[in-house]
Amino acid sequence: MPGRTLRQAGVGAKTRSAGRGPAQPDEQDDDEEMDATMELTYTGRGLTVTDEIRETAQHKLARLARLEPRTTRIDLEFISEHHPKPDGMKRVEAALSIPRKTFRAHAEAGDVPSALDDVAEKLERQLRDHHGKRRSGYHRGLESAHLSPEAADTPEG
Repeated sequence: MPGRTLRQAGVGAKTRSAGRGPAQPDEQDDDEEMDATMELTYTGRGLTVTDEIRETAQHKLARLARLEPRTTRIDLEFISEHHPKPDGMKRVEAALSIPRKTFRAHAEAGDVPSALDDVAEKLERQLRDHHGKRRSGYHRGLESAHLSPEAADTPEG
């Protein structure tokens, strides 16, 4: 059999790798990576959530995902309040979820972007406070451990 060359078996049409070329690295920009790790949900009451509002919210809340990388989901609710005048105030309510904890904030303003700014600031403050509590609780335990050896150094009579 010297004239015979070995060939690899062909891939059938129904296999997963059929029709695929060599693997290429995915090129994604930062917004698509954020979407893969963090889910944003939008709800509108009394107003429609336009693409412009979605892009604005995504842009303003991106820093929260950088501040807390464990963020799994942010629920946004846009509400049009008709109390003082027909156009009324715009209210934004948000819930940011990380494993085992949910942070909530709301704000009212004359327009949606201003209310989004206020909500983002409130959530950012809550996240920073949460990070401070996590660290100080850890150090508090160490301080109490350091106090007990000092008590042991005092001579007992």
